[in-house]
Amino acid sequence: MRCDDGCGACCGPAPITSAELEELRDYVLRNNIPIQDQGITCPAYLNGRCAVYEVRPMVCRLFGHVEGLACERGYNTNIPEEQVGRFLNGRGEATHVTHELLLLKNPLLTRNGILQNALERLPSDTPGLSKAVRYLRGTE
Repeated sequence: MRCDDGCGACCGPAPITSAELEELRDYVLRNNIPIQDQGITCPAYLNGRCAVYEVRPMVCRLFGHVEGLACERGYNTNIPEEQVGRFLNGRGEATHVTHELLLLKNPLLTRNGILQNALERLPSDTPGLSKAVRYLRGTE
């Protein structure tokens, strides 16, 4: 799939599994990656590129290749649905988001605080926003 240098339009709060979060943490620490709080943009999107590309989560790998994860610039190259199932099989449930990498930078932050901060910066018409806010408040 083609990507434009410095785009990052798809680099938002990505849902990830516990195993993916652990792999990302290890990679960030091992490679001294200076993650940054950038609002809704992924904290590992640095200098116009993914700083964790080698270990990027499955949702990032599938972006632009499956229905529902379309590239806003139209550079989609969809793969057959049965192949998507093979990629996702056995990966576990996504119970974290990439923004939790910010806990490495500031351990005094809380997971909900990070998520709330990112959600507050999203446009109010973002699909699923109200459900995410209800989840953080413990009402969903």
